[in-house]
Amino acid sequence: MELKLDIYRTRFCKKDDIEKTCTANDFELSLGVCEDVLNMINIDMFEGGLEAISQESQNALFTSLVKNGLPFFKDMIKEIFELTDEEVSKTKLSDIVKIVIGIVKYSFSQLASSLGGNKPKN
Repeated sequence: MELKLDIYRTRFCKKDDIEKTCTANDFELSLGVCEDVLNMINIDMFEGGLEAISQESQNALFTSLVKNGLPFFKDMIKEIFELTDEEVSKTKLSDIVKIVIGIVKYSFSQLASSLGGNKPKN
């Protein structure tokens, strides 16, 4: 799985003011992190998986998830991308939400894979 995150020069995140883009490739999430992510949401309410709910509902779910779990996700993003608190504060919330979506989907696929389901797609 590859994740990308833009770091801006200021906390206002103006479009043409990107200081650097960080990329995380081929990292593994520990069982504990996957459990933490999956425990933040009630996976039992998704009969048929995430694909069973609309994109709009997924976006609302993940926005709420990030809002309620911001300290956890901030720490996780710092660890994945090897960033400081200052660098994380100069990222767009929408980019954080996209990364959280990727991580949650990855956690679901890891769970399915460990239970004998399909192999995860990176």
